[in-house]
Amino acid sequence: RYARLAGTARRNPSLLKSDASVNGSAPLIVAFPAGTPDLKRWSRASMRDAVERIAAPRNARVVLIGSESERPDLEELAREGASSTAFEVVTAMPDDLPRIASLIASAGGYVGIDTGLAHLAAAYGVPGVTVYGGGTWPSYAPWSASSAAVVSPIPCFGCHWDCAFERAFCIERIGAGEVVAAFERAANARGEGPWVEALKAYNGEERMILAAAAAVHRAAQADRAARLRAIIRLQDVFRRYIRRALSRQAHATAALNELTDRVAAAAQRLTQRRKSR
Repeated sequence: RYARLAGTARRNPSLLKSDASVNGSAPLIVAFPAGTPDLKRWSRASMRDAVERIAAPRNARVVLIGSESERPDLEELAREGASSTAFEVVTAMPDDLPRIASLIASAGGYVGIDTGLAHLAAAYGVPGVTVYGGGTWPSYAPWSASSAAVVSPIPCFGCHWDCAFERAFCIERIGAGEVVAAFERAANARGEGPWVEALKAYNGEERMILAAAAAVHRAAQADRAARLRAIIRLQDVFRRYIRRALSRQAHATAALNELTDRVAAAAQRLTQRRKSR
């Protein structure tokens, strides 16, 4: 669908590429550091370090892009650090997607986490790199010929962001240098990708610990889900029982009322016969 939005598929494009930019004509690097859930976000320090190392040799400006609700986080990221790289923040609502798409299409590169904006940049052929966690990997792996991924596979991949830990170990040890190297490969390889840089960030013992903790968490979640299904089934049984009991009570009440009416009518007829004698 991102390729269709960018006009590179057969369907008529909804978002057209243009030469629009913000605040001048310097080379532009766009970054997408925010997204949901928060667990999939790369650290701000690592994101800023990587973006600065990409933008500095190109004398490029950096535009941090996100939704209006993410503006405080983006502005805080823009204020951090003491480099000469210029950081700007652009946020938007869903209706502003054409404007944001035009800005992304004019960029010379992108850096981000796994978000729709990163895929949209890839659809426009903008070279770049995405930092992936294990929540849905590899369902949204890079697919564009000028895109790269950096990922740190661990045994609990595929959790759909129902993480067994208080923080995402699958992202935590991805370093800025590795992301910068992946970006340069995507930017200089002339569309021969996509590439996946799979890091070995944990040793054997650490991986065993991660696997064991994830197994316990998933077993607990499976048990909780089974209990919930049992509760839902019991609720359904009780609802059906109550409906049947109420129906039977209604029929019994109607039958009792009918019987009462017949008895009353019979008593009335009996009284009338006695009077007629």
